[in-house]
Amino acid sequence: MKIAKLLDTSVLEPPARAPAAPSPQAIERKRQAELFRKQIESLRDESAAFAVSLEEGDKAATIRNRLLAAGRVAGREIAVRRYGEGFAVGLMTPARRSRRGRPRSSQGSKGAARG
Repeated sequence: MKIAKLLDTSVLEPPARAPAAPSPQAIERKRQAELFRKQIESLRDESAAFAVSLEEGDKAATIRNRLLAAGRVAGREIAVRRYGEGFAVGLMTPARRSRRGRPRSSQGSKGAARG
C-alpha cells in the first residue's frame, strides 16, 4: 500500500450537476397554482366567488391546500367550502370564519401562569 499527498483536492468535491428539468407533474402543479392565484386575485369583494370542481384523480385535501397556499401568495385571506363535487372559494368575512376550536382569551395574555 502506498500513501501519497494529493495536490488537487477537487477530486473530493461532489460532481457538478445540471439542474434537472421539471417533471410534467411539477409543471402541472405550477400551472394550477398560477391559475388559482389569478382567480383569487380577481375576487374584489365578498359577493364574488368561484367554484373548483374535482376531476378524476384529484384529492380534495390537496386541492384545498393548494387553494389556501395560492391565497397566501396572492395576499388574500380566503374561505374554502365544500360545494357539490368540489369547492366554493370566496374572500374571508367574519361570518365565514370558523368558530371551531378553543375560544380566544379576551385578555390577550399568552402563556400567563394560572393561579
